[in-house]
Amino acid sequence: MPKSAPLEKQVTTKSAAAKATMAGAIFAAIAASACCVLPAVLALVGVSGLGAAAALEAYRPLFLGVTALLLGGGFYLAYRKPKAVASEGDACGCPAPRTRRAGRPMLWVATLAVFFFASYPYIAGAFAQTEKNGDTALTAASKQVRLNVEGMTCEGCATKIVTALTQTHGVVTASVDFSEKSAFATYDPEQVKPQALVTIVSALEGYTATVVAP
Repeated sequence: MPKSAPLEKQVTTKSAAAKATMAGAIFAAIAASACCVLPAVLALVGVSGLGAAAALEAYRPLFLGVTALLLGGGFYLAYRKPKAVASEGDACGCPAPRTRRAGRPMLWVATLAVFFFASYPYIAGAFAQTEKNGDTALTAASKQVRLNVEGMTCEGCATKIVTALTQTHGVVTASVDFSEKSAFATYDPEQVKPQALVTIVSALEGYTATVVAP
């Protein structure tokens, strides 16, 4: 049927557009979760990316909005029925062309990928270590300090801060409360001072710590 060629070309073009929107949706979802994904990926090659991740975090709502729009466009293009061409008469009711049928499973795979990347900060936060023990025993002389920590973009940041504090000699325990943007450390005042803990946290790229007055 020679007259079906224009329709097949139209469907192929829409399939390519659907693939482009799927790729864009995945990229936008990755950008939206950069606060956790970027440092984790760069850490594999020994590079720190907390500064860039913190900068991208401010645009997270925008990236999520773009993700939703692109994903919606992908579904529209993948499931929309092609318009009947006037010269061809009414639609024959034939099965969808192979290019469109093949694109639909890809769309659902892309949707799962988008969901994973968009929710990664919350997934990372659920498994983050927010409390650890240091190398010092608790005694009657032990004290606790609260640090205000700027730069935490998701709960996944807790692990890095807690680890840095508990690796400091003189720290008994350390914990992080992401909702309060605070870190807590129980320490031996004979071995370490609160200002030293401030310096340790602030030395981590992307974070700034200050002591909260009792």
